[in-house]
Amino acid sequence: MIGALCVAIVLVALGLVLREAFRRGGGDWLGIPVIVAIVVVLGYVGPAYDVLQQTDLFFLRYPSGVHSLHDSMEVALEVALLAIAAFAIGWYWRPPVGSPVAYRVRWRLPALRFFGIVYTIVGLAFFVVGVALLGGPSVLLAGLGDRLRVTQGLNYLLQATVLLVVVSLAWYCWLLTTGRSTRSVAFWSYTLLAFGVSALQGSKSILFVFLLALAVLHDRLRARIRGALAFAGGAITFVALTAYALFAREFLALGRLVTLETFDVASMLNVLRVEFFGNFIQLQTMMVLVGRVPQELPFQWGRTYLATATMVVPRGLWPNKPLPSTGVFTLAFWPDSWLLAGTTLPPGLFGEFYLNFGWIGVALGSFLFARLGRTLLARQAAAPHDPTRVLVYALFVAMAAHYVRGDFAVTVGLLELLLPTLVLLLFCTRREPIAAGGGSSPSLPMSDA
Repeated sequence: MIGALCVAIVLVALGLVLREAFRRGGGDWLGIPVIVAIVVVLGYVGPAYDVLQQTDLFFLRYPSGVHSLHDSMEVALEVALLAIAAFAIGWYWRPPVGSPVAYRVRWRLPALRFFGIVYTIVGLAFFVVGVALLGGPSVLLAGLGDRLRVTQGLNYLLQATVLLVVVSLAWYCWLLTTGRSTRSVAFWSYTLLAFGVSALQGSKSILFVFLLALAVLHDRLRARIRGALAFAGGAITFVALTAYALFAREFLALGRLVTLETFDVASMLNVLRVEFFGNFIQLQTMMVLVGRVPQELPFQWGRTYLATATMVVPRGLWPNKPLPSTGVFTLAFWPDSWLLAGTTLPPGLFGEFYLNFGWIGVALGSFLFARLGRTLLARQAAAPHDPTRVLVYALFVAMAAHYVRGDFAVTVGLLELLLPTLVLLLFCTRREPIAAGGGSSPSLPMSDA
């Protein structure tokens, strides 16, 4: 039965990928269905063999506590199949059509330059103050491996570097929508600065989102990225971010690489394997959920989503504020990881649906997640050169993988990028109505003011 469920999940995922690859108007290899399909296969089917052989790295460190691994895996795969099937239905059932627009967008270049300078100064200034309060650069670098506890209470200052990411994305969007060459030394120099400063967060997530958002902008505004290039880029990004993680977690903290003892092929492949199974744990977390919820931990009935709304309040000001799903999940089943090490484990987006509302939550939540993504795509397609629509879509796509392998709290990270982006675009662009029967295509940006 387990084998049949794995095959069914792979077939549904393959159907999503092929549908997007061969759809009319060109393949969309960076579309949300492709990303969701890949993450579901990697997260739910990928670890199955190791879990059955009891060589799975996750359960060796975090015991499952379920009565039967086989039975729990079977139910977990059934939930995953329901989730991806509901997502497919939500994506392709009566696809929304964006309303026609009758405006063109003009960039206000002086305002864009002004906001770029202000965002850069503010982002770097806040970061410098945060590092100073932390104890200096040496404390920051040595603590990247345990950044959650090291940076606690200073996140608003240290994470202000996302403003540089916003400037880079807006700049790239300006280049693409105005038909300018992307071979800009100034742009790529600034983007490298933004990438380097973001790397000091100790998190692979923001780096991945940054790179993928740039790729989506290029794909939607300049030229479609082919499947081979998309998969090759994904593989290279995974290897590069693994190297970054080792450098941040081990070399900077301990002065040496612990995981990679020798630089031979076997050791490097083993490091990649460990990193892969450390990131794609959705099958294991779902097994724990279906095996122990609601018997040991009651359904949350939406309480974990309230935590996202209260996350803007520092826990130092509100110690008893609601926990996100990662905290609820970890504290219930592996309390020492939370209380002693400050480590939390994500249940996955589908797992959080189950944690709150059971099977109905998985079906309905997956369906609505797909509808949201499809609506953003329809709005962007109706006004393909509207900077606001394309940047909102690009950021949502870039976060899609983190939603599926993380939880709803990823919305906080999305808003950290989205809100300053919308503020920048509010002042740096303006819409001009198109007279009936005249002008160029709707939403096409005009020359800079």
